[in-house]
Amino acid sequence: MNVVKIVFSPTGGTQKVADALAEELAKNGGSISQIDLSDPAMEKADPCVDADALAVIAAPCFAGRVPALVLERLAKVTSNGAKAVVTIVYGNRDFDDALLELKDSAVALGYTVVAGVAGIAEHSLAHQFATGEPGPDQIAMLHSFAQQILEKVQNGATGDVEVPGNKPYKEPGAGKLVPQPTPACSACRACAQVCPVGAIGSLPRGMADEDLCIGCMRCAAVCPKHARVVNQEIAGAIAARIESACSVKKDPQLFL
Repeated sequence: MNVVKIVFSPTGGTQKVADALAEELAKNGGSISQIDLSDPAMEKADPCVDADALAVIAAPCFAGRVPALVLERLAKVTSNGAKAVVTIVYGNRDFDDALLELKDSAVALGYTVVAGVAGIAEHSLAHQFATGEPGPDQIAMLHSFAQQILEKVQNGATGDVEVPGNKPYKEPGAGKLVPQPTPACSACRACAQVCPVGAIGSLPRGMADEDLCIGCMRCAAVCPKHARVVNQEIAGAIAARIESACSVKKDPQLFL
């Protein structure tokens, strides 16, 4: 089966989950392509999914919701009524209403949702939670999920998929942490080149525009000098608040 990955993965964890699903879904001679929702050029592009392809729509969970930017850019992709696997990746706390929100958005855009997946990735802010995920065990589980999804699609089953979540969706987080450069910054501009919203570059010495920044932590993840940090006092408070929920290892889930 031909697979199109539609992915927003600022720090790489969501990408790994999407890759694991796609490689198994397409392993019997299908092609794999990708639409990168983190690319600012998406604003001027007009991508589409072939009607007979299977889309793996994958996004991270930000405080229990899908980042608004993801939904805005997803709406720029023409679905052509393709089948889709909606995938939310979270940092071992909870995905709350994010998977339901992504499914609802995909359906509204014309996709036929055949499955939902909740995957785990290392927390982008508090790296002590789900460290190293998705690891080999989770990848194996995702491959198993893909086999079950493929069997469902090949059998022609396309019934409505129920995923966890509530309506109205939970309120989005009230604030965000904006990574800023430390004195170790060498002004190499690696961060500016990959910022999904172009929040770095217009201000001096790699400072991020706090109005544009969405707190995705991509700049911190790619910095070769590890020279971009958030307010450590606030970050520590957040980690302490979610520690209880994050300390118990969770497994990925499949919803058919």
